[in-house]
Amino acid sequence: MNDRVVNILEQYDVTLLKTWKGRSALLCETGQGLKIIREYTGPLEKLCILEAIGRHLKEEGFLSDCILRTKEDALYVRGRDGNIYIVKDYYEGRECAVTDSSDCVRAVGELARLHLHLSVPCADDVRPLVQKPPSQEDVQCLPDEGGGYQFRMFNPVREYERYNRELKRIWKHLRNKGDKTDFEVFLLHHYPFFMEQAEEALELLKSADAGELYRQEEQKGVLCHGDFQYHNILFTEQGAFIMNYEKCMMDIQIRDFYLFFRKIMEKNNWNIYTGRQLLEAYDSVRPVSSAEKYQLYLKLCYPERFRKVVSYYYNSGKAWIPAKNREKIDRLLAQEDARRSFLKNLFEA
Repeated sequence: MNDRVVNILEQYDVTLLKTWKGRSALLCETGQGLKIIREYTGPLEKLCILEAIGRHLKEEGFLSDCILRTKEDALYVRGRDGNIYIVKDYYEGRECAVTDSSDCVRAVGELARLHLHLSVPCADDVRPLVQKPPSQEDVQCLPDEGGGYQFRMFNPVREYERYNRELKRIWKHLRNKGDKTDFEVFLLHHYPFFMEQAEEALELLKSADAGELYRQEEQKGVLCHGDFQYHNILFTEQGAFIMNYEKCMMDIQIRDFYLFFRKIMEKNNWNIYTGRQLLEAYDSVRPVSSAEKYQLYLKLCYPERFRKVVSYYYNSGKAWIPAKNREKIDRLLAQEDARRSFLKNLFEA
């Protein structure tokens, strides 16, 4: 049995039966049900918020990956390797199939239902991070006395401005590079096309004047899952299981829908019928305002997939670029007419 798992779980009130690797984490069968051990790299003070969210969702009838507390009432443990680990409840199931429209429709319906209950926890619902005095090595990670984790409303303009600065930096690097690989020549040839899309999307976002929408959502205290991808929703015998809230944030909730929606549309060649199915399935549970729908449109206008490919190329520092990156851009170019038609037809007035 994995010694690292034993060392971690012996600090919890659980009986370990079996362990195995999966989902970029360690899965455990215990006498108290399935658990998952995951390394945590976020702010420690955010853990008490995540715990409160998990408890609240469980009380509302959701399958929730609630964070467990240790025997010492702490929300995390520090492993022998010096890293921070959390232990959560886990439910076994299958991932949402991205090319199965019924799976995807079910997923966005579950997301909409989640959004009706996902908000900043009340202060009275948030327990302290840890009851026992923290160790010397943890003191630097803890919030100041009287403080705690504070959500701040997300600013999409700043995000896209940062993205575009990076795109321009990479473009300059490509132009000035001496001996270019075939991939770099190919990338440089198509770069202006995608760069123009990125700049147009940013200008549209700036002119959208969505300040009131964001202020209203901030006042409501709504939260986003932050990483709602198909691999973070499992269909189990007990129902749908949405997990991994570590990236939850304060933003308009259509952000979560966009993350899932864009991926599904790319996998389905921007099929207009599938797109309408998904939007209607979400809207039937949690109605989408015209302002939110326009924000969804603006996000879809941005060449996010291209940005991710070139960012990986630039930041990986690898001399050899896998052929799949060229294939991804080829696929984007091949889908461009379908994407433009999709945006025009789905969001036409």
